[in-house]
Amino acid sequence: YLTGTHPGSQYEQIVQPGSQDRIVLHYWESLRQKTLAIVRGCHDDWSKKMGDMDFVATCAERANALNFWHGGTLTLKIGNQTYTGHIRHKFKYESSLNTTNAQRRMYEIYGPADFAVLAHLHNPDIQERRRMGEFRWLVRSGTYKVWDEFAQKIGGYKGRPGVPVLIFHPEQRQIEGYRDLEVAVDRLGALRQK
Repeated sequence: YLTGTHPGSQYEQIVQPGSQDRIVLHYWESLRQKTLAIVRGCHDDWSKKMGDMDFVATCAERANALNFWHGGTLTLKIGNQTYTGHIRHKFKYESSLNTTNAQRRMYEIYGPADFAVLAHLHNPDIQERRRMGEFRWLVRSGTYKVWDEFAQKIGGYKGRPGVPVLIFHPEQRQIEGYRDLEVAVDRLGALRQK
């Protein structure tokens, strides 16, 4: 809803800005026991620059989660296993043709990790690739806003919905990756029944 960043975009909003904030904060409160970290995206950054309010910090506080600001490295201790991952909204070396190029570069710059996760391109992708002597996951989230005026103006770009998921095993070193949230939820349910 930032009119200064993309003039005219306020007319594409279904819900007014203040109500949007209340809905988002309610959502994060409902995920209080399920959220580990929150990363600032482009729109959040524009809000911070224009209004001097760090809404992501407020969301992280409501969710009782880490505020990763523009990104960070997350260490997960699950059962007797430890997994690490680099997480950002956006990273240099982005490519619209190769959506995992930036994740590969994250490994080179930040060092080895089990997974590297980005968003930004509105195009979901998940791959397991051999990097630095080990198999590692390269993940990019999709979007729920697939069609808008700005994307059409810059070249007819259309986003794709998608929520890639990684499942971390607690007793053996194993990560499973899924393109679709629903498939991953079914698999996790089956694993928990064993």
